[in-house]
Parts: sequence; structure tokens; C-alpha cells
Amino acid sequence: LQLQISEILKNESIDAVTFTSSSTAQNFFEAIDGAKLKTKFISIGPVTSKTVRHFHRPVHREARMSTIESLAGAVLEALR
Repeated sequence: LQLQISEILKNESIDAVTFTSSSTAQNFFEAIDGAKLKTKFISIGPVTSKTVRHFHRPVHREARMSTIESLAGAVLEALR
């Protein structure tokens, strides 16, 4: 599964990856095992953003409030 995720993300045009919790960010970055990706990382809140940064990745946008609606708004902002 790890190889599949890495290959899809390297070979496909993925505009953004969203994280709704620290555990989803951690699992994602462990699954891609350091693969270099050209995508934007968008977080639902400060704790999740901290986890993304722990893996030495930039947080392109963080939701203003920790809700799915706010996360969707952050995605729209990031992709403009």
C-alpha cells in the first residue's frame, strides 16, 4: 500500500492533500515514506499543522476553525 500511495502521488496531478487530524497526517507521511510530492498540504487546525511540520512539510493553509466547512474554505483559498 505504501508504494501505491507514493506512486499515485508522484505520477498523478494531485492539487492538495487535506488532513482532518494529527493521526491522518502522521499515517499519510509514514505511508509515503519520505517521497517528494508537489502538492499543497492543508490542515484542519493548529495541532494537525504541527504534525505536518514534524514531517518537515509545509502547511499551505490552515482552516480558520476546526470544522470541515472551514477546511473546505482553506482548500478553495489554497487552490486560487
